Amino acid sequence: MNSSSKSEQEIDVEGVALQQPLVSVSVSFPKLKRRVLILGVGPLARDLCQTLLSKRTGFTEVVGFLDKDTSRIGERLVNPSIIGTYDQLFEIAERYQVHTVAVCLEDRRAVLPVQTLLDMKAMGRDVVDGHYLYEEESG
Repeated sequence: MNSSSKSEQEIDVEGVALQQPLVSVSVSFPKLKRRVLILGVGPLARDLCQTLLSKRTGFTEVVGFLDKDTSRIGERLVNPSIIGTYDQLFEIAERYQVHTVAVCLEDRRAVLPVQTLLDMKAMGRDVVDGHYLYEEESG
């Protein structure tokens, strides 16, 4: 083994020299992943989810979508599905250990859970506009 090549070792198999890495590491660090919950199910929410999933950096995980209609819970939109309603925002964020809530609502005036979002922000969770996150992630 060459002293300058510390990460590889040579193996001689019947006269054929092969080089093999000493250590092959494929480790997932779930605590380092940013867990994103998407509030809304419209086109922006779907586009944002597809963009986050296409990055494949392994540092972002979309846990699911929230909708106002309880009958849609379980419906698969992209890869994650609708996992709850707007009224369940706080409980779902706690259960799935969400770091970021992306607000992707078409009409925010009547349905935006303002107090819950403010409480989450005060607890240290990121609450971001879906358009902003989409632009940030898509480049």
